[in-house]
Amino acid sequence: MREGGTSVMDASFSQAAFEFNSNGLLIIDKELKVVGLNQTACSLLNIEQDQIIGIFLGNKLSPMLKYMEQTLYEEKEFDFAPYLYFNDGRPRLLRLQTRRLLDPRSELIGGMAIISEPTDILEMASTVCDSLPIAGFIFDYKEQMVHMNTAAVKLFGYEEPEFKQMTAEQILKIIINPNIKARPAVRYVLQSGLPSRQVRDKFYTKDGQSLGIVADIFPLMDTFGTPVGAQVIMRKVEEEFVSFQGTAKFLLDIMPETILAVDNQLVVVVYNQMAEELFKVQRINAINLKVEKLKSQVDADRLPILEGLITGSDSINQPLTITTQGATREFLLDVRRVTDENGSYLGAIAVVREVTALREMDRAVQKSARLSMIGELAAGMAHEIRNPLTAVRGFLQLLQSRAARESLPEVNEYSDIMLTELDRVNELISQFLMLGQSRPEKKMPLQLDRLLDDLCLLFENESIMREIGLKRVNGSVLPELEGDPEQLKQVFTNLFTNALQAMDEGGQLTIESLYDRRSHQVVVRFIDTGHGMDQEVLAKVFDPFFTTRDNGTGLGLAISHQIIDAHGGTINVLSEVGRGCTVEVLLPITRFV
Repeated sequence: MREGGTSVMDASFSQAAFEFNSNGLLIIDKELKVVGLNQTACSLLNIEQDQIIGIFLGNKLSPMLKYMEQTLYEEKEFDFAPYLYFNDGRPRLLRLQTRRLLDPRSELIGGMAIISEPTDILEMASTVCDSLPIAGFIFDYKEQMVHMNTAAVKLFGYEEPEFKQMTAEQILKIIINPNIKARPAVRYVLQSGLPSRQVRDKFYTKDGQSLGIVADIFPLMDTFGTPVGAQVIMRKVEEEFVSFQGTAKFLLDIMPETILAVDNQLVVVVYNQMAEELFKVQRINAINLKVEKLKSQVDADRLPILEGLITGSDSINQPLTITTQGATREFLLDVRRVTDENGSYLGAIAVVREVTALREMDRAVQKSARLSMIGELAAGMAHEIRNPLTAVRGFLQLLQSRAARESLPEVNEYSDIMLTELDRVNELISQFLMLGQSRPEKKMPLQLDRLLDDLCLLFENESIMREIGLKRVNGSVLPELEGDPEQLKQVFTNLFTNALQAMDEGGQLTIESLYDRRSHQVVVRFIDTGHGMDQEVLAKVFDPFFTTRDNGTGLGLAISHQIIDAHGGTINVLSEVGRGCTVEVLLPITRFV
């Protein structure tokens, strides 16, 4: 009896430990289905248990899928994997640890994800702060102090617990003047993400001694360029300050921005690790080098950064587009003049932060808003337009019937034309209305290669008539996926039609399909040899009502994009003028092969 009771108690304690763990815990089986998660995980991931229990992990938490796949199938466990997801349109970064779960016979039964808030940046900055020979404070994004180093304790005479969790303003009221107004230097750095230097004031130690202090404040940024804290470095005015490079080198190197500084002779004096990555010039070859000589070693799209340092004029949020390994990345450049207390020019500092992910998110949100607005307009207007069209069609049919009885062939011919045009308007309204409809999930298992083969047969005669060669390439056996066959058929019909119409002088259309085992996606490509498109047209191909054809509606690709997105996939268009066009559709599968 005691053994049984102990077993029940052990199980209860295990369940309690799971539920009340301060970290988020998520358990999956070896088929990557979620079988359990605690309340902390629900809170961190912004999801309810009944929304995900029993569901394939990739359906609800797709950013986590790649880590858990490698953990289960490649025996690769992660300790500090970054996990990014969007909550109400705002990015949130979490830390992910993964572990394999084995039974007593060491056979795989599933895996566990341990989810927590990332504190590494503040912890690392605190460690760096402790290594400095001058006073240093670390504040979090709420302006609360989380650490002060030994030098600060020695300088001011206060112990760390006395200032712990106080805001910067509260600390200033103690060490400057209890009646001062709020001094927003730390707040400015947290809000702008820019350093604030040469902040001067008279401070008081715990025993009342007056000190002239110069402070430098640096933002602590996460990997997405968001300030998560600030470091304040203080020194006595009368003391000779240890060189900027020596004291701030560690801090600068953990920042995700590119930071460069030059003196008044345009010699590089600050050059962090991100600068090495961006310019592809090692620090040892850049420090103490004239900017003009550095210019000769970097690519042309990086030159505006160095030009800003040469001119030495202040600029904020100057946009830059830089190409790295064929990928286009977007940045913002800030350049600030550095002067002494007399206003004499000492040099300039440039801070370059990447905003590629944020720009893509903004564009996606704007596009979604446009489609939503068009959908609401469609839903409100479609029925109002169809009602008079129905009446007109009815009277035309009566007129056509009377013309047939009274042998009026011209009236009958005109009626046929008008009815055809009314049908075209009605079809256009139907497509327009589809943009405003939510996509009901009518998914079922299907073989995509069979659907593509059927469509090739359907379009074979039209291809022959247009003198277009039709080639079907099946790169690998496609696994079964879940999808709505009618909606996917509509997508690929649109792509067939667009490709054929793009080759009005004949050509070759290749329909290629394959299974990408690394991403667990089915890839379908429509490759034509038509006229192609320039970058301006490519940027608008998914916009509703944008078309390059005289008789086109501009809704086919917009609806196709919406359908593929509802299936958890992506659709991309690659093209160059005179070199044809490739439309690529990627659809995820739920059962791996």
